[in-house]
Order: sequence, then C-alpha cells, then structure tokens
Amino acid sequence: MTRLPCFAGLLVLAAAAVSGRLVGSAVPEPTSAGQEAAGPAAAPRFEPVQPDLFAAAGGQPNAWADMDNDGDLDLFVGFQLGKPNRLYRNDGGTFVDVAAEAGVADLTDTRAAAWGDFDADGYVDLYIGFTRKSDTPNKLYRNNGPGRPFTDAAGPMGVDAKGETRQPSWIDYDNDGDLDLFVAFRDAPNMLFRNDGDRFVSVGQALGLDDGRRTVGAVWFDFDQDGDLDVFVANQNGDLNGLFRNDRTRFVDVAPWLTNRVPPPGLALVAVYYVALLAVLVTRRAASQPPGATVRVSPTTTWTATSTCSWRATGRTSSIGTTATGSSRRSRLKWACRAVTARRRLAGATTTTTAGRTCTSPRTSTR
Repeated sequence: MTRLPCFAGLLVLAAAAVSGRLVGSAVPEPTSAGQEAAGPAAAPRFEPVQPDLFAAAGGQPNAWADMDNDGDLDLFVGFQLGKPNRLYRNDGGTFVDVAAEAGVADLTDTRAAAWGDFDADGYVDLYIGFTRKSDTPNKLYRNNGPGRPFTDAAGPMGVDAKGETRQPSWIDYDNDGDLDLFVAFRDAPNMLFRNDGDRFVSVGQALGLDDGRRTVGAVWFDFDQDGDLDVFVANQNGDLNGLFRNDRTRFVDVAPWLTNRVPPPGLALVAVYYVALLAVLVTRRAASQPPGATVRVSPTTTWTATSTCSWRATGRTSSIGTTATGSSRRSRLKWACRAVTARRRLAGATTTTTAGRTCTSPRTSTR
C-alpha cells in the first residue's frame, strides 16, 4: 500500500474547509429569537494538595498510574542523586509515601519513569531510568500486587540498559497484543525492546530506531493512520528531530521529507494526489458560491468564481509551490469542481460522474 505523507498546508486547508473559514465562504450560524451569547466560562480554580508532602525539592520525572487497582491514581516521582524516590499512594484523596515499603526508594539520580503492565497480570509495572555516571542499570519493577513489594526484573527480562536515560515508553509497536518498551537516551542510540513473553529482545538496530542523536523526548502515535504506531523523537543540542514511520518491517525517518515537502522515494504520485485533493477540498466549499466569490488558498493566492463551477487562480504562487496560472492548473480546478458538483447531487441513487485523471471517461458511481 502506497503511503502518502501529511503535508502541513493540506491539513490547514482541510481544517479551514471544514470550519468554513475560507475567505468568502463562511456562513454565519443562525440564532434563534431571543438567543443571547453565552458569557465566558469561569476560570478553573486550583488549590495545593498536601503542600508539605509534595514540596520536596529535587523531583525530576513523575508518572501517574493506579498501581493498586483501587480506582484512583497514584504517583511516582524520581529524585536527584542522594534523595530517595517517592511513590505516593492515593488513599481516597490523601497521599501517603510508600516507596520504602514498596521497594522503589532508589537513591540513584533518576531521570525517567513509565508505567506499563508488561506481563499482563493486571497490575501496572514501573520502568525507571538513571544516568550513565551513576553506573547503575535501569530497573524494571514488577508489581506483585497490593501490599507486596515490587521486584526488579530488568536483568532477567533483558532491559537493564545503561545510559543517560530520558524517555521510556510502553507501546505495542507490532500489534501482537503485549507491551513493548522504547527507551530514549541522551548519550547513546535509542533502544526498542520487543516483548516475547518471557523476555524482551532488543530490535532497535534491526528496525532502524537506534537513532544516535541526543534524544530527550518521544511520543508514539499513528500519524499516517495505517493501524500501527509511529514515533516522534525530540532531540537536543542542535540535533534535528525525527519522525519515524512504522513500516512494520522497519522504521523510516520521514521528518526530512515532511519538513521540506519532498516526497519519499517511491512516491512519484504524491504531487499529483496532493494537487487533486487540494483542489477538491477548496472547491467542496466553493462550488456553490456565486460568480465573483473568492476563496483564499494561501497568503498570495485566491481563486475567483467566474461561473457556478468555473474558478480562476489569481496571485503570484499557490501554496503548493506552482504558478497560479496556466491551462493545466485551470483544468485541474475545473475537474475538481465537476467532481464535487457530482458528489453534491448524490442522494442515495446511482449518479453519473466523471472518472480518470483527465475526466474524459464518464462512468456510473454508486457512492
């Protein structure tokens, strides 16, 4: 399946088209008689909770989770070197530090923390990361249930990595139903551990995620909506950020292509797709406008209606970097306008519309 990159300009245009904010096409919402505009919502009020308990200096990472399955959120906070980490159990709105009795009160300089039920036993486990100068391997604390101390399973599970740890994330990158572990480092290549049940296997290098840039943050999400998770990594000290697309057998950093609007290798049809979809999105809002109406598609380009379904581009350049004049541009606009008009006529019945890149071959559409 061909993957198409997400262009920032296209997203902005789509949002504008949906919201009716294209110039010349906005329609005011009707108001009922006597309806009054609602006043501004009251600002939320915050107040400190147990300030004496939470005022401890030196806190670094923190992570919320319901560690004891009692229906409320508990809080882990990692601290600087020499200060014990804290685990605040939420007892119905009152917090109690139980780190010592839970076995997680490390004195090592702690820089990262993430909760995730890696063994699928119903209790969330805790992965914490340290600094390289501490010479202490990262720990994976297995949650043995309420009232029982956590046990460090990092060594047996194969995730006892060392380094300037900055961002662990529990995710199911391969859609096999269990949690895998991604760990970002400030001073070493990032690591991805695949969960094989009884042990984790380091697969970051094989899958192209062993990014050696100085990573300090990572967030996983399905940016291309293909059903698997991709990852954005934020890097420090002048290193460029990365957006790694999950191609199932390998991750590919598509950030340079998206930033420069250059399609990745093998996607020669992206430009054609982008131009056509851009025109459709604009004319979806504009097709019903009267002659003389204008739709702005970029700071330097507007399209002007010369008839019910004929639009002329005016301005220096368009938002996709091609000249705003020329027969090819006008034909694309006219094709898109015809296609949108056909869709507007659909009412559940079979409708004749145009097809093909040049829109010269009529066919029957049941959409």
